[in-house]
Amino acid sequence: MFKLKKDFKKWVEKYRKKYIPEEYNQLLWLDDLTKDTIDVYLSITNRGDGKSFNTIGACLKMGYDLDLKPIFIVRHWELQTLFRNLIDNVVETLGFWEVENLWYVNQQDYIIIGYEDKEIGLIADINNASDLKFSSFKLKEFPLMVYDEFLALDDDYVPNELQKIKTIYQSIDRVKPKDRPFGIKPKMILLANPINFNSPVLEWLDFYSLIEKHKMNTIKQYGNKLIELRQNEQVNKNKNTSIFDVENDSNFTGMFEINHHNLVSKELFDKIKSEVCPSIIKLESDKYINFYVWNGNYVIDITSKGDYQYCLNLEDRKDDVIYLYPNKYFNDTFHNKYRKDIIKFTNTFSKNYIYNNPNYMDLNLFKLINYNTTTTQQKVEISKERILLQKLGKMYENLS
Repeated sequence: MFKLKKDFKKWVEKYRKKYIPEEYNQLLWLDDLTKDTIDVYLSITNRGDGKSFNTIGACLKMGYDLDLKPIFIVRHWELQTLFRNLIDNVVETLGFWEVENLWYVNQQDYIIIGYEDKEIGLIADINNASDLKFSSFKLKEFPLMVYDEFLALDDDYVPNELQKIKTIYQSIDRVKPKDRPFGIKPKMILLANPINFNSPVLEWLDFYSLIEKHKMNTIKQYGNKLIELRQNEQVNKNKNTSIFDVENDSNFTGMFEINHHNLVSKELFDKIKSEVCPSIIKLESDKYINFYVWNGNYVIDITSKGDYQYCLNLEDRKDDVIYLYPNKYFNDTFHNKYRKDIIKFTNTFSKNYIYNNPNYMDLNLFKLINYNTTTTQQKVEISKERILLQKLGKMYENLS
C-alpha cells in the first residue's frame, strides 16, 4: 500500500499544469499533503478564486489515481444531492473523465461516489456524525476529510458542530498510516470565504492568535496546521463591482473584518494566563466561559473545552461543580458591565458569542471569583499573612 512521496509530488505537478489554470487557486496545500507534521489544511480566500472547484477535482482524481480518497462533508442532508450535481459539473468542465461513467450509490448514512469500476469518494452529512460511527469500517478507506464552506452565516452553523467534526474524523482514523497510500494520517481540509469568526473550528484551531501575524497571499505552517489566506486579484478583475460596495466586502477582499473594540491584546492575555487561573462555567452548549480576573482586568475567553467548576445544566453537576441557580447567580442588571466595557474579551468569536446570547450577559460573574483567580503575588502575600498569623498565635500561647 505504501507509495513513495516523490511520486505524489510528480502527480501534483502534472495535475496542476494540466487542469488548474494559472488565474485560479493553485491548491498550494497539496504540496504538503503527505507531510507527517500537518493534520489540518485551512484555505480562506475571496469568492470565485476556484479553491472549491479545484479541490473537488483534485481530490476525486487522487481517489482514482492514487487511492487517496476524499469524504466530502456537507452541513445539511439536502446539500448531498446538490454536491452530486457540483461533482458532475467539475468533471465535465475539467474533462479528465466521461461524466456518463460517474456513478453514485445512496446508502443510509452516506453517498458513495464511483467512476467506472472503482469507488473514489463519499459524501456525508455532518448532522449524521453519530450514525456514521457505525460505518467506520467504510469511512476508514477515505482519509481526506474535505469540509467546504465551513464558515457560514450565523444561523447556518449546526449545534455541536465541532464535536460532530471530531466524531467523523475519529471514525476515519481507524487505520495505521503505514497501511495507507504514502503513509499519511487522516487529513482535514477546510475551505471557506472569510464570512465571520463564529465557527467553533476557528477557536479550536487557535486561529485568532494566528491571523494577526499571517500575511495575506501566503501559506504557512503553524504547529500541525497549514494556513492559507489569499486574495485572488486576477479573478476580482472580472467581477462587476459597480452594483455593490466591495471595498469592505470580505468576499471580495479575502480579508476578515476585525472589530478590535473591547478586545485585550494577545500580550496582555498571555500575561493574565501566566498569573491566574480562570473560573470556568460550562454552558448549555459545547462551550465554556473562562473568566479571568487580574490587576483590574475582567476578561472572557470562550472555549470548546475546560475543567469546569460551574455549570448551567443540572445534568452537568459533579461533586466539585456548583450548579448556578438562576435566582441566585443571574441578575438582569449585570449586562450593564458589558455596555460599559468593564468586561473585555480575548477575540471576536468570544465577544460575538456572548453578545448573541443575552442570557449569558445576566450571569453575575463577579460572584464566581475565587482564590484560584488571584494573582501570583496575591497568593504569596496571603501565604505570608497566614505564616505571620501562625507565629502570632504561638507567641500568644507562650505569653499565656
